[in-house]
Amino acid sequence: MKSLKVVVAGLLLVSCTAMAQTPAEKEQKAAVKELLDAMNFKQIMSQMAGVMAQQMPQMLDQMIDGMAGGGKLTDEQKAEARRLARDAQSGSSRQLVEMYNDPQFVQAFEDIMARAYARHFTLDEIRATSAFYTSSAGRKALSVMPKMMQETMPEVMAMMAPRMNAMAEKVAKDLVAQVEKGKAKGEAAAR
Repeated sequence: MKSLKVVVAGLLLVSCTAMAQTPAEKEQKAAVKELLDAMNFKQIMSQMAGVMAQQMPQMLDQMIDGMAGGGKLTDEQKAEARRLARDAQSGSSRQLVEMYNDPQFVQAFEDIMARAYARHFTLDEIRATSAFYTSSAGRKALSVMPKMMQETMPEVMAMMAPRMNAMAEKVAKDLVAQVEKGKAKGEAAAR
């Protein structure tokens, strides 16, 4: 029993030591927080959810078209799949927006971003980036970027769809060939 207490105490000590931040780490985290504020991070997250919700129907349609293009769905099945996708998408879009607006989700995302910035940027680089985003060019970049993403996403998805479908078809063909090869070996061994 005493050894268990020693192990637990040791784990607590290691945990507390790992969680303690040096003054430099606190300064870097504060600088990242300022950067995220300068970037209107919370607003961008909310806009991202909106853009994703708007793009979801087109993405689902392309996915269904890809399945139908491979002969996997009849016209009737394709129509039913579209209806089911639309029904599911309306609830999913609402949940996506709610998730991106959840303060706990936003805080967790900010923490992740703070750690990532701290790993890849120096304190001076973070401050310089923050200065850019508070400049007129940086503010314009932030205001225009979501619209640019919304405008380009349909083209990007259209460009990706045939490639993704071709990859999926190749994987399916390779899998069928492997199964048939295994089946043929099994039949030959049974003879």
